[in-house]
Amino acid sequence: MVLGTTAATVMMYSAIATAIGGGISAYNSFQSAATQKNIANYNYAMQQRNAKMQLMSNTVQVKQIEQQARFQKAEAEINARLAENEAQARNNNAQNERNVALAQASVDRENIRRGNMDADQKRAVIRASQGKSGGQLDAGSLMETDVKAAQDAEIAAEEQHRMSDIGYRQSFAKAALEDFGAEMARAGASMDLATGLAEARLTRSSAALQEATGKSQYLMDQKRAEIARVSGYADAKGSQLSGWGSLFQTAGSVGSSWANWQHVGPSSSWGGKANSTSQRPPGFA
Repeated sequence: MVLGTTAATVMMYSAIATAIGGGISAYNSFQSAATQKNIANYNYAMQQRNAKMQLMSNTVQVKQIEQQARFQKAEAEINARLAENEAQARNNNAQNERNVALAQASVDRENIRRGNMDADQKRAVIRASQGKSGGQLDAGSLMETDVKAAQDAEIAAEEQHRMSDIGYRQSFAKAALEDFGAEMARAGASMDLATGLAEARLTRSSAALQEATGKSQYLMDQKRAEIARVSGYADAKGSQLSGWGSLFQTAGSVGSSWANWQHVGPSSSWGGKANSTSQRPPGFA
């Protein structure tokens, strides 16, 4: 009967130990599930925060790029206006050169006309004085003097005309150079404006692309965060199920031990039948 009592006691304590171990295992599983869920929530919050910060940083960069595009456009337009002002100034210079040349040519013609008149008057005076003195104007030194005076007047007129023509042509050449410079300034301004506007459009396109990329990255980061959280929740759920499994397994083991004790304790097959309740383990009176 001692052996029966001992076997029953061992079974009882074994069942208690199984229950305790199963409870501890279940508790650890539940704690692990709670920790996994907390970690999943924390990681999700951090990933969301990082994604938003990255999106904000990308937004700032996009605004900077857009500002650069506006600056490029404004700079191109300002340079074009400056070049147009320069071209207009050169056109004005060219017109002034032509006006001055025309005015000088008119003055030169008047000077030549007056010079011819003065020469003719001088010759007339000489002829009149020689005639009064009885000299012959068509012979000798008097004729030579008259011819020489006519030649000198003609040479002077031709020299004046030549110098006037040179000045006239030089002024118009300068005007042509100024006009050419104005056209070159306009052509350069047009090219610079087109280049600046193209760069501005390219910069704006880069900003739009970066903005789209940033938003796409933000959505991807959110998706990854959600996937990581769901995965963490799944792990936590697995730990919870493991804890419940441990509880059910422990309950089964305890139930089996209780059934065995009921079989062994009251009718101990090791030491014969027990007719007294004193053979039951302590605590099972």
